[in-house]
Amino acid sequence: MTTDDLEDPIVPRVMVLGVGNLLLTDDGVGVSVAQTLAETPDKLPGGTTIMDGGTFGLDLAPRLRDIDRLVIVDAVAHGSPPGHIGVWHGEEVARLFGNPLSVHQVGVDALLGALTLLGAVPPEVLVVGIEPFSVEPGVGLSEPVAEALPRLIDEVAKVASS
Repeated sequence: MTTDDLEDPIVPRVMVLGVGNLLLTDDGVGVSVAQTLAETPDKLPGGTTIMDGGTFGLDLAPRLRDIDRLVIVDAVAHGSPPGHIGVWHGEEVARLFGNPLSVHQVGVDALLGALTLLGAVPPEVLVVGIEPFSVEPGVGLSEPVAEALPRLIDEVAKVASS
């Protein structure tokens, strides 16, 4: 037996957290991504947890313990054309939720604040977001966001794997 036999690679604990409201058109895109990935988990690295966070906020805190990388998926109004995908990390994440697009983003901001106070923020927190076309009441994604959904899912898988 060699020392190599004694060392197991440490696999990071990754969570993909889709947030949003399915009753507000494109605001539900994060939930749609979580649902799709739950049906096709082979797109993600082994051991990745997929969670439909819906519009929950602080209620999610206990489920985020011992996570190494948290990937939040959401509609993010960042001034680009509808369907544009962006990735934010570090201090950029706090700034994103400082100007909430909808009520659940206030919950995400509060959740991250509470985790900070508890000393339980995952070492890596990233947001993979898509510019919405509409966040008006209605069911289903707008055409530009629906067309970009496969690219958004690929980007989430890439970020979760890196």
